[in-house]
Amino acid sequence: EVPATIHTYLLGFIPQVGYREGYAEAGYTVRPTKAFLSRVRFFTSNYYDVQSDGRSLNQRVSIGSDMDGKWNSFTRFELNLDDIRVGDAWLQRFRPRLLLKASPGRVVNQFSLDTYLRNVDAIFTRVFG
Repeated sequence: EVPATIHTYLLGFIPQVGYREGYAEAGYTVRPTKAFLSRVRFFTSNYYDVQSDGRSLNQRVSIGSDMDGKWNSFTRFELNLDDIRVGDAWLQRFRPRLLLKASPGRVVNQFSLDTYLRNVDAIFTRVFG
C-alpha cells in the first residue's frame, strides 16, 4: 500500500503483486506446399487474472491466425475481447489487431505495419470523462 500523501508519479512504475494468472494457448498449423503461404496457424490465446481473495481483475479471450509467406512475409490477425476491472466497474473492449511484415529484397529491406483497429481511449472516457 502506498500512503495517500505520496504522489505515485514520483515513485515511477509500481508493479502489481498478490494476484494469480491462468493462461492457456492452443493452435493448429497447416503447411501448404505450393502456395503463396508456407505456414498458416490458427490459434486461441486466453488469460484470466484474479486477486488472492478471488476478485477478478481482467481477462482476455483471443482467436486469430498468423501466416508466413513469400518475400519473407508474416501476417497476423487477432480478435481480442478484453474484460478490465477499473475500480468497481467491469469494462469490456473488443480490439482486432493486424500485423503485417515483409522483407522483400534489396531495395525494400523491411516493411512493417502493426495496428489495433479500434480506439482504446473510448473505454476510459466512459469512466473518467
